[in-house]
Amino acid sequence: MELECKAYPFNTLGDYKYADIVSFYEGKWIFSKHKNRTTWETQGGHIEEGEAPLEAAKRELFEEAGAVDFDIEPLCDYWIRAEVDGVEITGNGQVYFANVRTLGDSPHESEMEKICLFDAPPQDVTYPPYSTEIFPLVLQKRMTNKINQDILFSSDKQLEDFQRIQEKWGIHVYKCKYGGIPAVVKYFEVDWAKREIVNYRLLNEYGIPTIKVLVYGESSVVMEDISASDDWRLGVAEDLQDAEIAKNLAHWYFTLHEQGLGAVEANPALGGEYDAISEESIKMLRDKFSESAETFDYILSRYEKLRELIKMPTQTLTYNDFYWSNFIVRKDKQAAMMFDYNLLGKGFRYSDMRNVRSSMSETAGDAFAGEYKRLYVEKYGSYSNATEAEEKRIDDVAACIYSLYAAVQQGMPKWAEGAKMEVIDGTLLKRAKRLLDCEV
Repeated sequence: MELECKAYPFNTLGDYKYADIVSFYEGKWIFSKHKNRTTWETQGGHIEEGEAPLEAAKRELFEEAGAVDFDIEPLCDYWIRAEVDGVEITGNGQVYFANVRTLGDSPHESEMEKICLFDAPPQDVTYPPYSTEIFPLVLQKRMTNKINQDILFSSDKQLEDFQRIQEKWGIHVYKCKYGGIPAVVKYFEVDWAKREIVNYRLLNEYGIPTIKVLVYGESSVVMEDISASDDWRLGVAEDLQDAEIAKNLAHWYFTLHEQGLGAVEANPALGGEYDAISEESIKMLRDKFSESAETFDYILSRYEKLRELIKMPTQTLTYNDFYWSNFIVRKDKQAAMMFDYNLLGKGFRYSDMRNVRSSMSETAGDAFAGEYKRLYVEKYGSYSNATEAEEKRIDDVAACIYSLYAAVQQGMPKWAEGAKMEVIDGTLLKRAKRLLDCEV
């Protein structure tokens, strides 16, 4: 008989026959090995007559793992149909999640031969479909427990009702409820990604609009859930063709760049994309694109001048990650702003504007640039075309080098095809000579 298993929210099925526990000790999974089997399994078994599922779970955890001191909490319900040791089993069960503090010896009459601690579930489990259905919920539970622990010292409220949105590059994003309020939490499992928390704080400090932050943790940030907002909505692809939305985004970018001048001055250690342009990174690109070694050899021969030129224009905060999926729009179309600030850093106004316009339709891009320049002239009296032209000359070279460097780290995604072609067809070499030899 093929084993079947289906998970359900906790306490929804009723008429429970089985109580199971997925347990951990010092961060490792606890698996038990039955005396009559060669495979590994989590702890669990039949609920005895008159016994509540939770009490059965505690008993099984002791009998099959020797756990004597632990915290235990609900995880889910499940329905199962299977044949175990020649016996057909069918029915409902409840799964619990346990963190064990103290392990002792299992009772002499235990059915289990031994236990073993694993960093991750082993391949040779007794009930593979059960594992496939239940273990992802376990991983989510571990993560959401980490998140609540992370905000413990910043808030007396707990996050509840988690729904996973995305997990990528060590960044975990969930919808949830914070004190009953719809929220989204981002948890950063890797240190480099935690800079987004710093960036949220920086933007708020300098009066640059962001999604409302409800609470900060050391490794997480909890924000308003825009999908539940009465006033805002998430961006859609069609917004890239909307001139009115483009103008609203110009207001946000102008505020970012203006307020960002003070932020960059006050934070000299703030990094930028072009910090990644080093002699080592250029040599790496030369090796990667050996057919264009002449281009990178030329840039290496004038590396110091390139670094000097990059430092010359006034730098400000730049967003660096424009796309429709990264902005929100007021439902009355009176404002728009970017969110997700992991790539925020220092750079040129022109670079940010070029990044925005390259994704918009021509009409929307012209509206964005026109509104930005109007705001600039309104504040300063005139717009410096010469400054923009100088930033463009530097950006034409530096942006291509940086894009290729970033793309190589990510396995050369499609978005890098334009920069790759600029190397292959000689455009980068021509621009580099114009910049670094002042060729006309």
